Amino acid sequence: MKTKKILVFVSLIFLLGAVIFPQNIAKGAESGSDIVIDGYFDDWEGFPEQEITYGNNNKESNHGGNIYSDGDYLYVHVAMDEDYGSYMQTHSFYLTVNGTRYNLMIGAVDDNGQLDYGNTYNVYRPEGIHQQFKVYILAQGQNPYVNETESEVALCIYDASHQSGTKGDEIEFKVSMKDICRIYNIEEDAIQTISIGNPNIGGEMLIMSGTSSGPYVAAGLGFVVAAASLVLVLRANKKRKMMAS
Repeated sequence: MKTKKILVFVSLIFLLGAVIFPQNIAKGAESGSDIVIDGYFDDWEGFPEQEITYGNNNKESNHGGNIYSDGDYLYVHVAMDEDYGSYMQTHSFYLTVNGTRYNLMIGAVDDNGQLDYGNTYNVYRPEGIHQQFKVYILAQGQNPYVNETESEVALCIYDASHQSGTKGDEIEFKVSMKDICRIYNIEEDAIQTISIGNPNIGGEMLIMSGTSSGPYVAAGLGFVVAAASLVLVLRANKKRKMMAS
């Protein structure tokens, strides 16, 4: 009777995992579609935040950032600390995929959608939300060197004077994973790590291991553990019966 109860309990855990895990995976995989690149950042709530520190004006600035991929796009969000006291250098990002690092430039575009170098390096912008940008990956040693990507960008400037104690600049953008794979000459399922950084923001990088397939692997491991537990229970009960006889 006791053995049956144990088997029923373990089976229930297994079945609950079969129901709950896929639902959580689906929510995680679909959450990227809920991120709208519009300069309003409340849709980043719930995503793990990573800290980027920078010593500036004898103070330590602790910026916050997020990185995520749903398999179709890479999403990035960076919020500057109120003590940073300067504009975000949006043209100075770099993107590293499996150890290969290229510059990632948030490039301003003109009314025809063409790269405008003058406005790209002009960081003195008025307060408000700015979206007339594209993401360009500068692939050193490749032809072409400047690679336009399917992307969206929203940069929000809260205080044009960047006084200490006022909210710092904040940016979010997304880049096509197909374009990243094309430029880095890699298959998506071969990606082990993706990281993005900006030396003008801080030394730390926003790091993501693998792509959106990661949660599926974790769920699979959960089922393996449940199955292994069931086997151990059966073996233990068999051993007790043999000793009793």
